[in-house]
This record gives sequence, structure tokens and C-alpha cells, in this order.
Amino acid sequence: MEWLKELRDGLDAEFGTRPFVVTLATVDLTGWPHARMVVCRRIDDDGTIYVVSDARSQKNMQVRARPAAEFCFWLPTLRTQFRVSGDIVPVAAHVPETAIDLESETTRVRREAWEKLSPTARALFAWPVPGEARVDDDAAFVKSNDATSAPDNFEVLLTAPRAVERLDLNTHPHRRRRWMLETEWVGVDLNP
Repeated sequence: MEWLKELRDGLDAEFGTRPFVVTLATVDLTGWPHARMVVCRRIDDDGTIYVVSDARSQKNMQVRARPAAEFCFWLPTLRTQFRVSGDIVPVAAHVPETAIDLESETTRVRREAWEKLSPTARALFAWPVPGEARVDDDAAFVKSNDATSAPDNFEVLLTAPRAVERLDLNTHPHRRRRWMLETEWVGVDLNP
């Protein structure tokens, strides 16, 4: 896929092996947009984007109600932006009975994502519920977590892209291209 190679090459040039932070935009039930920065943990060969998140968060509630979302990757050194749109599927601790055949894949995805987290990142999933009134006891915010298995509130958010746009600010005029997934990926140049 043309766009995936360009995105991966750009991310490698910009960040190397360091984790990269992207903007994730979702919409709540009232139609109000919400954007936040998240760590992109992985991008598969089919373009699927992996992010870990707390099932108790507003973000996860929003994607359950309205799974459409968009990621924005900004590569400042390259002066290039990629926007990737698609539906998010949470990989939760408990698989619905209708998805029994996916249970082993779900377990593997969650286990691998959990194992790759640092003890400091794992600690976040032992903290009080995100977005609620602050707990007055700082001891509730543990600094490290060496647990080998993920808690039930640990989820992996998978996004299978349906549309991708690249905006390259290096030329005059700027270059903009959109790829849409039909039966295969089709790209077209756009006015910037």
C-alpha cells in the first residue's frame, strides 16, 4: 500500500525506534468532538493501528457508542501530516459469546500489548477511574506495576483504516493526496 509505506518511512525518519504520539479524535453521543494525544503502539502490514487504553475512560465509552475515529500523525521535521480514518474495535478482556472463534486472537493481542508496556505504563491501569473527581490519596496512584497479566480494564483499540490523507507542506503549492479503501486502495491527488 502506497500510503502505508509513506507513513512508515516518515515515522521511521521522524522517530526511529522511539514510540510516537498521535492525535486521536472521537465523537461523543451528542456529536461533540474530542481529541487527545495517544501513543501508537503498532501499525500492522494491513494498516491496522494499535493503541492501548483504559476501558473505564470516556474515550473507550465514545468508541463503543460511535466507533468512527480519526488519527492525525504530524511529522514536524518532514513537514508532513497523515490523517487516518476508520472504525475502532476495542479488544476487551471478555469476548462476547458470539465471537468465541476470536477468543484466542483476542487473548493474544491483549497479552502481547500488555507485555510490551513498561511497569510505569502498566501502573496507569491500577489508578482510579480516569476523568472522575480526583482521589485525595496519592497512594492510589501507584508508580509501577509488575503484574504479568492485564487487568480487565486494559483494552487494545484497533483501527482498520478506510481513508487516509497525506498533506506535504514542503512544496509550493502543498501536495495533498487521499487514498480510499474500496475493493482495494485507490489514491487521488487533491487541491491542498
